[in-house]
Amino acid sequence: MKFSDLGLSDDILRAVADAGYTTPTPIQSKAIPYVLMNRDVLGCAQTGTGKTASFTLPMIEILSHGRARARSHHDPYLAGAQSCDLADRAPDGRPDLDDRTLTPHGSAGPDGERGR
Repeated sequence: MKFSDLGLSDDILRAVADAGYTTPTPIQSKAIPYVLMNRDVLGCAQTGTGKTASFTLPMIEILSHGRARARSHHDPYLAGAQSCDLADRAPDGRPDLDDRTLTPHGSAGPDGERGR
């Protein structure tokens, strides 16, 4: 399978190629088409297998078609991270997302303290 088989636009395909990626990983091959169809996706894969691109590439695709199409995909996106530190950094550099993001923590917060 190639990235061009996944339903991404030429602009995104060019950016992916320019970044040096030629073949999608298994998680990308399976997840990207479902995200583009506005389907719920739950994926599990090892670190370094491209999970982040599995949801960000189709989100960029949806948003690149303008606000009307993005609004038609009105369901919220939820992205998981394996540590509090990574979850806290997710919206960095995106001040427009700061008021729409939430970083829930499990039994221990980012400083290691258990919630009371």
